[in-house]
This record gives sequence, structure tokens and C-alpha cells, in this order.
Amino acid sequence: MKVLLYTHSDYSWVWKYWHQQTDKFINSFDKICMINSNSDFRNDYVVLKYDDKESYKLRILSCINQLNDEEIILFTHEDMFLYSKPNIEVISEYINLIDKEKCDIIKLIRAFENLEKSNLHSFLYKNPEQQLFSIQPSLLKIKTLKKIFTDVPGKNIWEFEGNTNSSYLGNINSLCSFDKNLFFKKFDTKIILPAFLPALKNLLFKKNFLRKLIFFDLS
Repeated sequence: MKVLLYTHSDYSWVWKYWHQQTDKFINSFDKICMINSNSDFRNDYVVLKYDDKESYKLRILSCINQLNDEEIILFTHEDMFLYSKPNIEVISEYINLIDKEKCDIIKLIRAFENLEKSNLHSFLYKNPEQQLFSIQPSLLKIKTLKKIFTDVPGKNIWEFEGNTNSSYLGNINSLCSFDKNLFFKKFDTKIILPAFLPALKNLLFKKNFLRKLIFFDLS
């Protein structure tokens, strides 16, 4: 597995936190960065550059078309990072399922309630047909990512994500990871507030607002 990161220099202030957490918890994995053409990234990443005049979809496609279709990647963005070490053994089990094409996507966050249990793994649930792919940390093959970004329409990232349903993706086998006994072990949010993060984290835990913000719930 390789980490496939999408970012833009407009969000370079987040990179500090991305690097800090990635280096700490998943530094052993090879990493690829998709970034706008007038910017650079850290030299231990394979850097693929896109034209930021293009749509989000075309930016992604222009980069992943350079990669091996059978490569298994963790697709993520710069504002989605770890707060503690994931269970690499479980990650390896997920990778094996994707490698053997028992499923197509494993999203490492649960974003819906009352999901049907998958029989492939005790931590896995079936994503709903109305949203089979999300802009959230996910394990999948490059060829699956290509299919999604080719077949699903959308003028922007939000419209694209809203269209990732069975009408466009057919019978793609899309799962998500969740362990109810480890619910609050991790914290992640797409809104990064560096100065206020500790206080915000404590407040959200107290208010029980974190039910949909758990990244890598795999301790």
C-alpha cells in the first residue's frame, strides 16, 4: 500500500500537521503527493503535479493516470490525519481483501448510521447505495479510483461526491470500517483550528459530537 495524498498550496499551512502525524504513525509507507503545478512538496514523496485551472475531477485523473492500475493506495487529503497509531494488522487484512478483489473500497471512517454488516470482516459495514464513495480516507486500487473519477459527474468536489451513488457506480462493493468498542479512540476533523484544537477536541468529546469524525478507528 502507498499513501496517495491530494493537496493544494493554498492549504500549505496544514502541511506541518500532516507531516508531523504521518511521520509519527505511518512513516514506513511509500507516499505520493498530487499537488498544483506551481508548487513543490517534501522530497521524500513522489510528486505528481496537476493544472489547478482544471476541475477537481480532472486534477485527480491527470495524476492517477500515471500510476499502476493494480496499485493499492490510501486515498486521502492534507486535512485528514492521524491522532494515534492505526492497527497495522487490521490495515493489512483490509489490503488483502482489496488485493484479492473481495471488495473495491474500504473507507476508514463510518459516516452513516444503521449500516448493514459485511461478512468479510468483523469491523466492516456496507456503505449505502446513495453514497458509495466519499472524499474521506479510503483504501482502494488505482483502477477503482479511475473508474470513480471517470464515471461520476460533478463540476466541483461537492457535486461530485453527491453523485457517487449506484446510478453511476453500479454494483461496486463499497465498505467502511467501524469498531463500536473503540469509538472515541481517534479524532479528526476537516476543519483545522491549530490554536484552539485542544479545547475544541475536549468540548466535542464532552458533547458527544464526534460520532462521524473518527479516522482510523482500528486500535
